[in-house]
Amino acid sequence: MESRDFDRRASAGHMRDEVLGTDGRGVAIAVVRASMIALAFTMLGSISLLISSGVHAQSSRSVGSPTSCVMPAATPIEIASGLNIPWSAVRVGGEVLVSQRGTGEIVAFRLGETLRSVGTVPDVVARGDGGMLGLAVLTESANVWLYAYHSTISGNRIVRMAYSEGALGEVQAVLDGLPGGRGHNGGRIEFGPDGMLYATVGETRNPNLSQDPNSLAGKILRMTPTGGVPTDNPVRGSLVYSLGHRNSQGLAWDHRGQLWATDFGDDGWDELNRVEPGGNYGWPVIEGREATLLT
Repeated sequence: MESRDFDRRASAGHMRDEVLGTDGRGVAIAVVRASMIALAFTMLGSISLLISSGVHAQSSRSVGSPTSCVMPAATPIEIASGLNIPWSAVRVGGEVLVSQRGTGEIVAFRLGETLRSVGTVPDVVARGDGGMLGLAVLTESANVWLYAYHSTISGNRIVRMAYSEGALGEVQAVLDGLPGGRGHNGGRIEFGPDGMLYATVGETRNPNLSQDPNSLAGKILRMTPTGGVPTDNPVRGSLVYSLGHRNSQGLAWDHRGQLWATDFGDDGWDELNRVEPGGNYGWPVIEGREATLLT
């Protein structure tokens, strides 16, 4: 890794805008839809469809003031049950594939049909909040690859398997040796609109690692589909796309291609961050709406 520092966003106002999702003028950025359909996972091992319509959100405020949002009423419809800590779900054709954190088994189903096993990822160790975590899908020509982020006895890793005729193929390592522990493992993986694989890595309950550019803990990583370092990453030779995260477990891109990430905070200070290349999102110096300077 080069010695060049990441953008540390020393301006408290700049940091706050990143955390609160404003446009720099105190106007909240929000994306709302007239109708919403979402998959919800429950602690009882079932998956429900949440179907709702109508949403109202406050569209402007001063920086630092709370944002109010009236969530629409939703009616859960159970579509799968009997799962062992379902953690991630992806769609492949007309099927939904689900990871089970406690067992490493991947199951598939179609709406209205029963669950079936498509394979088990080997060497999964479930402890604390670790285990079989995020899934992502990549389609290359006629090949479909299922990517998985999971915990091992010594840390975390990302692997991929060919998915063909309803079954998983042999495991191929994409990235080994990711930091891991009993808590704050991160684990979300998603392919971005640029075709690169993004992964969230928690700080493993070692907060200072989030600000250490030589550690992959407390970071969002960006890599090629085979685990290589893209030539246009913020720091040449480094997988780190952004730092200063605590335990990010949500990644999504809006219609403009802007990356957003959720981050579990301490004592309720969860964050929704607008992620920029080389950005520093403050943990453990800044959390939530704190205006402390990061120096």
